[in-house]
Amino acid sequence: MTDDDPPGMIKTRKIVELSDVSDDDDDDANFVYLKTGAAKKTALRELQQKRNLLSQCEGQKRERPNDDGGSEGVEEVQVATSPAKQGESSSPKGSARALRSARKQRVAGRASPSAYKNAVVDEGELDEEDAALVAKARRQREEEAKLKQLGATLDLGDDDDDDVVVQSGPSKPTTSWLWVTVHCNGMEKSAKCELGSPIRSIVARVAEGLGLYADRMRLSFDADGGSPINLDQSPRQLHLSGKAVFHAEEVEEQTISLKLYSQKLDKELTLSHAPDGALRLLLEAFCRSGAAAGRLDAGRARLVFDGDVLDLRKTPNEHELEEGDMLEVQG
Repeated sequence: MTDDDPPGMIKTRKIVELSDVSDDDDDDANFVYLKTGAAKKTALRELQQKRNLLSQCEGQKRERPNDDGGSEGVEEVQVATSPAKQGESSSPKGSARALRSARKQRVAGRASPSAYKNAVVDEGELDEEDAALVAKARRQREEEAKLKQLGATLDLGDDDDDDVVVQSGPSKPTTSWLWVTVHCNGMEKSAKCELGSPIRSIVARVAEGLGLYADRMRLSFDADGGSPINLDQSPRQLHLSGKAVFHAEEVEEQTISLKLYSQKLDKELTLSHAPDGALRLLLEAFCRSGAAAGRLDAGRARLVFDGDVLDLRKTPNEHELEEGDMLEVQG
């Protein structure tokens, strides 16, 4: 070579073997490794930048995870990059890689959905699916913020709790029984009455315990007397529940005199009967009396008043019978 040779001409010939070039390098890399000096350094830097850009594109378009949640076909692309120089803008590759890593961890079950929310990405560099994930994360953050604000509004402090007034309604029965205590002449007897049953269902037990006649016992709420309790009503009808205290007294039996006449026996008999007692009892008493005994069947006989046959299940009061009325016995 002479001094007149053009600048940059290779004056020393170097033989490059095929094994000296990596199989992964493209055609541009072959020319890089043939350069020397400052030109080689510049070419290597440009090649590295080209590889970085290529890796970024391949990483964003890599295969997506399967719909069934498996991680088959997902490959994490790791690219070694040189530190960014001062004053240069950072590449969006780091943000895209953070989103891809969060999505891969969620597929593998190692990350919560918050990994997507915490990823800072440049939406202009994302494909359609990644952009949808970012939009979904943004909506979730907005909804959480609204819920937190609503919770803070509804939250009451300790001082506010003192101002809350709770009004209680009427007490409701917690059991199906009423516990009744009956007082009479210094004695008492307790009995349990079902809420739906009439008070009369406990009269016999209470009267026996107090030594009173059940048909003459009257119950009231007042120890000094007062309006008697309707024994045919139930505790529920009387608006009673839990426990109740009654006072009992024995009243004298009141009766009326009724005349019974049998044309068949040609017999007349005057009997005393309770005005609230069933007429069947009156008829049975007549059939058991002297001359009628064995000659009249109380099951077939009947009572007639002013031509009307009386219902033996009813009482003299219900038939409006008065003292001294005459009843005909037929049968």
